[in-house]
Amino acid sequence: SISQEVQQAVAHCRKIHEERGWEYMFWDDEKIEALIQLPAMQDPKLVNHYTDVLRYIILHRFGGVYNDMDAYCIRPFDPLLKYAEDLGMDL
Repeated sequence: SISQEVQQAVAHCRKIHEERGWEYMFWDDEKIEALIQLPAMQDPKLVNHYTDVLRYIILHRFGGVYNDMDAYCIRPFDPLLKYAEDLGMDL
């Protein structure tokens, strides 16, 4: 279950970005399994590595910005895109 505090953080971040044309994507197990077939995690110590790899795969395939659910957005990500463009990154 997702705490009320985390739900509020997600809602705020979505609001300030969707107003600027950003698309919000939430990746649950079902969407991940439809995207890529990875071996089931047997060792609980490897779960963090598994989720790290999934983030990179998703970002590589779809682009965008990753944000943890419990991170509260103070400002939009838009100004950060200037630096990516300066570095020649295609977002």
